[in-house]
Amino acid sequence: MQVIAGRPRTSGRGLDAQLDEHWTALARFMTSRRLRSSVYAGAMGDLSAAQLQALGILAEEALRMSELAARLGVAESTATRLVDRLEGAKLVRRRASHPDRRCVVAELTPSGRRVAGELEASRRQFLSEILQTLRPDERRELIRLFAKVTEALRDREPVGTRH
Repeated sequence: MQVIAGRPRTSGRGLDAQLDEHWTALARFMTSRRLRSSVYAGAMGDLSAAQLQALGILAEEALRMSELAARLGVAESTATRLVDRLEGAKLVRRRASHPDRRCVVAELTPSGRRVAGELEASRRQFLSEILQTLRPDERRELIRLFAKVTEALRDREPVGTRH
């Protein structure tokens, strides 16, 4: 890929190659610790992308470790280590499941709920700033296309991991 003035060169390339370049750049931004620290203030910027994702998922509902692992798309042992770190930060706690006390459920602590709310507010502020770079019609089109892509990706998810 040729880069001109910090941007991928897309002329003369197939649409799939152009999308791949932009998709890869977007993924790099989304996983960038530097970007996270600029979007999420203070200690929140020190959380990994996986920790941020787990907090967002657990903000919706408490989950068994196997369910959290499936939603994150990781092995259960990886989800367990992730919860260990979040528990150490006092953002998540474990408890026995009410229907089956043999199962362990991860849920947000009050601090975790506060941080998850702050994360959502920071993320929405950041996205609002990004949307401001577009004309109103472009904003609506971007949202429409993101919804369409999200639906196509959701259709490709294995059954049992969809939410």
